[in-house]
Amino acid sequence: MNQDQQFLVNNLQKMIKYIQQETDKKVQMIKKEAAKDADLEKALLINPEKIKIAKKMEKELENYKTSMKIEQSKKMNKLRLEKLKVKIDCVNSVFEEAKNQLTLRIKNDPNEYKKVLKDLMIQGFIKLLEEKINIICKKEDFDIVNELVDEAKEEFLDKLKKEAKKSINLSNMEITIDNKYYLPDNM
Repeated sequence: MNQDQQFLVNNLQKMIKYIQQETDKKVQMIKKEAAKDADLEKALLINPEKIKIAKKMEKELENYKTSMKIEQSKKMNKLRLEKLKVKIDCVNSVFEEAKNQLTLRIKNDPNEYKKVLKDLMIQGFIKLLEEKINIICKKEDFDIVNELVDEAKEEFLDKLKKEAKKSINLSNMEITIDNKYYLPDNM
């Protein structure tokens, strides 16, 4: 092999090497672009699913939060109802005790019974604030109520004058005691 041939072979080898390097670069570039395109395609396919999953998770989280709030509200209401029941029981107990005490007081002292009846009439007059009032009582209390009605009316009118913020004229107040219908004896 002569020198010209050697030169040609060397140049040819250099050219082959250069072409191989260029080919390798092109292959790498094509692989990178293909990977990039594949990633883009994958993202286009995966992102909508990710969004669906995120929305589903968000909805489930909201449902969970709502159910937790409902449970907490139920527990709070149950606690309130229990407290209210205890309060009602206490009030009923106090009411029953007061009723028993009042019953004992009025059974033992007829004057106390008269005072209670008169105070009840006055309280009724205050609640009604009417010019015509019909009192219904037990048959056995008819005479006592009849005896106390004028005194109760007088005290009511005095209280009305002292405590009323506006002028109320009930001086023509007419009070009757019903003698046809009576309250039951067990009251």
